[in-house]
Amino acid sequence: MFTRKLCRGMEDGRGQSLRTRLSKYQDNSSLRRATILEHWPKEKTFISADDLVKDGFFCTGKGDRVQCCYCGGILNNWQKTDKVHVEHSRLFGQCPLIKNPYKCPEYADKLPRLKSFDNWPHQLKQKPEDLAHAGFFYLGLGDKTQCFWCGGILCDWEEADEPVIEHIKWFSKCPWMYIINDKDFVENCIKATPQSSVEEKVKSRTSVGSLVAAILEIEETMNTGTSPRDVPPRPPSGQFMDVKSLKKENEDMRERSNCKICREAEVNVVFVPCGHLVCCLSCSHSLRKCPICRKTITRSVKIFWYHGI
Repeated sequence: MFTRKLCRGMEDGRGQSLRTRLSKYQDNSSLRRATILEHWPKEKTFISADDLVKDGFFCTGKGDRVQCCYCGGILNNWQKTDKVHVEHSRLFGQCPLIKNPYKCPEYADKLPRLKSFDNWPHQLKQKPEDLAHAGFFYLGLGDKTQCFWCGGILCDWEEADEPVIEHIKWFSKCPWMYIINDKDFVENCIKATPQSSVEEKVKSRTSVGSLVAAILEIEETMNTGTSPRDVPPRPPSGQFMDVKSLKKENEDMRERSNCKICREAEVNVVFVPCGHLVCCLSCSHSLRKCPICRKTITRSVKIFWYHGI
C-alpha cells in the first residue's frame, strides 16, 4: 500500500486549490461511485466500490489510486488483504470522517437534504439550498433543522440568521464547517460572536429548564431508588436555612450540572433515545453509547441552561 497525503489549501499542478477540487465529491456519493465504475481496474474487484464510496474515496483515473474527498489522503497499490476502512484509519487517522463519523449518514448527500425541505415554511428567509449546503436537513416540524454530521439541531430561525454562520456559532466543532470553510473563516466567526449575543438568543428560545429538571430528577430516582414523592420538600424561599445546608445544596447542584467526563464544563447535551444528560458538547463527540444505560446514541441534542436575567 503506497500513500500520498495532500494538505488542504495546497495547489495542484493546474493551480487549482485542493479544497475546490474535492468539494464536488464531498456530499455527492453518486459522483464518487461514478468515478470508481469508470476508472477502477478490472483486475482489482476484490476491493468493494461500496466500501470506497462509504469512506469518502473517489478514483483519480490513475490506476487504482483513490483520494479521500474529506482529508485529501491518497491510497493506491491495493492488495487482496487490504480493507478500505482499516487502511484509511491507519494511514489517515486525522481524517474528519475517521475521527468523527457523521451522525445521520442517510443525509450525507446534499440531494436528500434538499429533498427534506419540500414542506419547509416558505415565509422564512433561509432557503433550502443554503441550509442544505450548511449541512442541515429538515425535521418536518416547525423550522427545526439538524446537521447530518454533528447531529446539532437548530430552530427558531430569525430573519438575519445565515445558516453557515449560525451553524458555526452553535456547533463550532462540527467537522462539516471545517470541510466547506477555511479554518480562518470558522475561527473568525467564533471570535466575532459576542457571548452576550449568544446569551440573548438563548433567552429568546423555548425554555428547557423543565426538561433538564425532569431528566435530573429521573436520574436521581434511578440512582437512589426513591421517587420524587419520597424526597422531603424544600423549605419555602423565605424560610431560614443554615449556612451548612446552603453550602451543601450549592455543592450538590454544581456536581449535578458538571460534565461527568471532563468535570469542568457544564452538561448541555441530551442523548437520544435514552434521554440521559451526562456531559458537555465537546465530550459527547467521543461517545457512541450512553455511559449510564449503554444504549447506542442515535443523535445528541444540545440544550441551554437558563440562569435568569
